[in-house]
Amino acid sequence: MARYLEYKPKKVLNVYKHCDGGWYWNRYSANPYVGCEYGCEYCFYRARKYFRQDWEFYEVVKVKVNAPLLLSRELKRVERDIIMLGYYQPVEVKYGLIRKMLEVCADLGFPVHMNEKSDLILKDLDLLKEINEKSWACVTFSIISLREDLRFWEPKAPPPERRLEAMKEISRAGIKTGTALIPVLPFIYDDEENIEEVVKETKEHGGSYVIGGSLTLGSPLTEHYISLLRKFRPEAVGPTLRIFSSSSSYGTLSDTPSREHQAEIARKVMKICERHGLKDRLNRPVDIYPIELRTNKVIANYLFEKTYRLEIQNASKSKVWAYRKAAWTLDELKEDVRKIYDERGLDGLKALPNVGKKIAEEIEAHLKNLFESP
Repeated sequence: MARYLEYKPKKVLNVYKHCDGGWYWNRYSANPYVGCEYGCEYCFYRARKYFRQDWEFYEVVKVKVNAPLLLSRELKRVERDIIMLGYYQPVEVKYGLIRKMLEVCADLGFPVHMNEKSDLILKDLDLLKEINEKSWACVTFSIISLREDLRFWEPKAPPPERRLEAMKEISRAGIKTGTALIPVLPFIYDDEENIEEVVKETKEHGGSYVIGGSLTLGSPLTEHYISLLRKFRPEAVGPTLRIFSSSSSYGTLSDTPSREHQAEIARKVMKICERHGLKDRLNRPVDIYPIELRTNKVIANYLFEKTYRLEIQNASKSKVWAYRKAAWTLDELKEDVRKIYDERGLDGLKALPNVGKKIAEEIEAHLKNLFESP
């Protein structure tokens, strides 16, 4: 059982330079706990660049006892946008800090996205419903497999069956929900049969999307993960090392697998989701933003989607980045892009930062589709 250490940080809200476009759509995040009792063997939190304490991340959970007060103060200083809150684990039963933070979001009208591994979230379903009525709420459950050997990789997490039942309750409450099949463990759970089972169960339990994503490593997680493979899945060691091998002449391993492997996984998820009538991306809510910015968000959503589709087609990095930067520009634009186009036409679009002629023409076509009569 983990030990709990209480402390009072000076801030709790993480403000990102750009929204998490095309994935969870959050601009902010806040977590009242540092560390996680579930101790999943593949968790990126094992890497020192994310967790720099002198103990393992599952042995001690640091509790930000003043998190709700800080959140209330900090949200009043930023524009309203989606905040990612989490994560439910046994410590929440004792402290109830996530619930208090949800109360802050409900009071201030902030939309909330939760990414969860626990059915403990159901204890706060009343608040999630209130937030959804006032702005927007979404719950994504982390489920990478339903096979019996999952317990090896997630030794203390609630079983996926309980997460699916929680998903059903969330869906019945009218709240958008789905699955993050992240990480797809290479050569363990990346087969079509496993992905299809997760997609089917998601649909049967009221989910509307399944997002697939690759494993992220980083020392000492890299060494830990490979050592587990050597002991329990030796046949996966060689292929795993190959997809994580960097171009370095020293034979070091990258923190992420090759672009080709990532694209292959994404295409598998996309194909299987299409077969079962689910989305492989989460649609972003637009009506949570001021009316004068909604067209900008619609265009940005289109560009973020184009970015992702180019990535999984293994398009050139320069092309992918061109669309990503253009998406950021439209997403963060404070003047209505429709007004810019009405006043200056295509030249006005081309004058925007990171928007070249080709992308400007795509934006023009999208605007015409949105506003011109048939």
